Amino acid sequence: MGRIPWRPLHLDGRADLLHRRAGVVHLHGVTGDIDAGTGKVVNEVTVHMHPSGFPNDLTKTAKAEVAVFRPGLVVVKTCDALSKVGDPLSCSVTATNTSKGGAPNLVLDSVSDTIVGNLNGSLSRGTKDTCPAFPVAGLATGASWTCSYHFTVLVSDHDPLDNTVTVHTHPAGFPNDVWDDDTARSEEHTSE
Repeated sequence: MGRIPWRPLHLDGRADLLHRRAGVVHLHGVTGDIDAGTGKVVNEVTVHMHPSGFPNDLTKTAKAEVAVFRPGLVVVKTCDALSKVGDPLSCSVTATNTSKGGAPNLVLDSVSDTIVGNLNGSLSRGTKDTCPAFPVAGLATGASWTCSYHFTVLVSDHDPLDNTVTVHTHPAGFPNDVWDDDTARSEEHTSE
């Protein structure tokens, strides 16, 4: 089990209302533990009250369960290890949803390659070989998206040529930025 710290309970002025109506109010710590078996957080709060002028000792406890998921993304990029000016350099990018705990699909925010640009749109340089649009509904846990493309090596390209792709996603319905990147290196092949 993992422990999650929780912020103090705020009653937005209601604690004063409870105090005026019931006397002294004691709020005990609010905690939650992630259950490794179910992936849920059990959140429990206890309200302890003593009505002013009475010996009554009133306690009420409430629990709520919240499902917790862990979004994850792994990006792998490969390119030809050797190439030379004027030749095509072939690359492939695979993004895999590695989320756990019943996570929603990962929806694409951006996929950008330092050489060819937006892989989910029109390339600024090069040609797509096999590169379907990223699924509009996102990638389900365990699913992958692969894009293969090539571009011509220019005289102005560095040697070695480092080429990085960065994929930004978010779980459907949540604002979390779930991203990964990978770099492939190609060296100039000289035939002498």
